[in-house]
Amino acid sequence: MDRRTLKTQRLIKDTLLQLLQRKPLHKITVSEITQIANIGRGTFYVHYPDVDSLYDQIINEAIDNLTELFDQTYPSGAGNADFVALFRAVTQYLTANATLFCVLLQNQKSGKVIRQIKNLFAQRIMTERQFDPNDPEIQVTVTFTIAGAIGALTDWLTGDLDVSADQLAQIIDKILAKF
Repeated sequence: MDRRTLKTQRLIKDTLLQLLQRKPLHKITVSEITQIANIGRGTFYVHYPDVDSLYDQIINEAIDNLTELFDQTYPSGAGNADFVALFRAVTQYLTANATLFCVLLQNQKSGKVIRQIKNLFAQRIMTERQFDPNDPEIQVTVTFTIAGAIGALTDWLTGDLDVSADQLAQIIDKILAKF
């Protein structure tokens, strides 16, 4: 893809995120996006069929990026794993994309997105740790741990937890070390 295409797509995505800070997705139109982005409707349609597809692509890219972060930083092997690198990478990504994730948390579809992220991480952990997916205790432990970590990250992102990104990573690592 050339730079102009990437720049136009970034402009369209940023415009949608800007609008999502003020109104729900179902009230945002292509006309509104193109007017604010100062592009023609045809330009929008070259890149996206509709507003919902644009939103879905933004979500899918965020989930793909989180998956890549997880794959690169999740501690491999069993035993006393160090999760600090993982949570540092996640908090850096959340900070760099704070507008996106704050909008996601406010949006009506946020429950679906959070579920997708939880399921993704649960599957990755079960595979990485070679846990028995049929063991109810393992299922509950993994689900509980992921929900807690995502809850803490969400509260941190929205400002409900007054700690630095590094402190958050260290604290979550200490908690996970107890399991």
